[in-house]
Amino acid sequence: MKKTIWSIALMIGFVMVLFPVQAGATTVQDEIMYRLLIDRFNNGDASLDQQTDIADPYAFHGGDLAGIVKKLDTLKGLGYTTIVLSPVMSNADNGYHGYWVDDFFSVEQQYGTIEDLNNMIKEAHDRDLNVIMEFVTNYVADTHEFATASEQLVKENASIAAPWGDGAVMLDQSKAEVRSHIIEAAQYWMQETELDGFKLHAADQMDADFLKELTRTIEQEDDQFMILADVLDVKVDLSVLEENKQIDAIDAPNVQQTLTTIMSKPGESLTPLIKATDEAGRKLLYVDNFYTKRFTQLMAENGRNDLTSWKLALTYLFTAPGIPSILQGSDIPMYGDGYPESQRLVQFNQQDEDVKAFFEKISAIRKQFPVLADGAFSFVGESGAMSVYKRTNESQTVYVALNNDVQSQAVPVTDLTNDEQLNGILGDNLVRQDDEGVFNLVLPRETAEIYIVEENNGLNWPFITFIGGVFLLFPIGIFVMGRKQKTSGNN
Repeated sequence: MKKTIWSIALMIGFVMVLFPVQAGATTVQDEIMYRLLIDRFNNGDASLDQQTDIADPYAFHGGDLAGIVKKLDTLKGLGYTTIVLSPVMSNADNGYHGYWVDDFFSVEQQYGTIEDLNNMIKEAHDRDLNVIMEFVTNYVADTHEFATASEQLVKENASIAAPWGDGAVMLDQSKAEVRSHIIEAAQYWMQETELDGFKLHAADQMDADFLKELTRTIEQEDDQFMILADVLDVKVDLSVLEENKQIDAIDAPNVQQTLTTIMSKPGESLTPLIKATDEAGRKLLYVDNFYTKRFTQLMAENGRNDLTSWKLALTYLFTAPGIPSILQGSDIPMYGDGYPESQRLVQFNQQDEDVKAFFEKISAIRKQFPVLADGAFSFVGESGAMSVYKRTNESQTVYVALNNDVQSQAVPVTDLTNDEQLNGILGDNLVRQDDEGVFNLVLPRETAEIYIVEENNGLNWPFITFIGGVFLLFPIGIFVMGRKQKTSGNN
């Protein structure tokens, strides 16, 4: 019965997602992001495929701006609110990833034109989807004019620790000409398009003074423009990025590394993951990236079920402080044994409907319960490889339980009263206080639950009576209709 009630509630949530109520300005914490690599997403215009070679993992594969437009309804249906594009700037030959920039002021011809970009943005906005573009500030192609300029504008012998590094050179951001060029490019894309933000690629590698100058310029141009920070080095000190108040959200590679390590096999304690959580909520939380083994690949290698693993991971991503950021293909889910396999074209025809349904459900839950975006965070307790944490704001409290253990576990909650109960909305879990004043959260192995604190009113008799009446009247109605049809036939 409770499951029926929450099914109805979630249906209402889905309607609210499709027809959102304008309730004041949103913040980046309210977003659910989808990161895509344009060339490896979807081919919508075959006439642009001059350099395409699908057999070559290091060449263009045909994804373009028109292909994104064709999948916007799919992305909207999965609950995403913001699309993060890979760089759209013109690149040197085979620069499908976007990091071999040879012209900061034009769209890569393999993707389309600036008109195509603006049309894609408009179509996204018509569906209440934001569009952010990854903006390259540290590198250009080794064929770019800066690489051969008479004045030294690139760093000599600089090592770029990335698979695409051999085709790029690192800009010297202490040079005034470099700074002005990048700032002019940022202003160009802000003025010539309706983009909603930039994700500054490799922000952790930027000159600290130039990072401040660029972000301040962007804010002065448009103080509603979102600024995200991409992070390449999992071990880098992020204090410079965290102290920059113009930056709305920062990648959390340490959380990604911890999450995938712990959840790669059952029985691993979740405590390190909980400790890695940043209570400030400015971190972009993700599982997959384009250069390591995909999460589904890791799970398969350890004999874990796709749906089970993604339920655990997504429940954390969508309920912990931070902004969920999903890599293209994760919701299929796609496999990949690291670069370049993790960058294959999205295999839309291999969609797992159960995994898709959970993506839709967990995104609807996050939107229905704002406490999951803005609530204070606190650790509640653990038992074995099961952990429980709490999110609280002025109007609501939610408990999140994740059991990564190989057996059932229970974690007690003692800070509630007999007038309250915990209503689990992922599974059929209603928890009330026992005789010792404890709420015991019990979960089977490898499962997750989100508990909403609500008033304990006992059984909902009006609702039960209504549902009972429906079930009683339904067969009577069928019988009456059958009699009428039989009578009509005899006449």
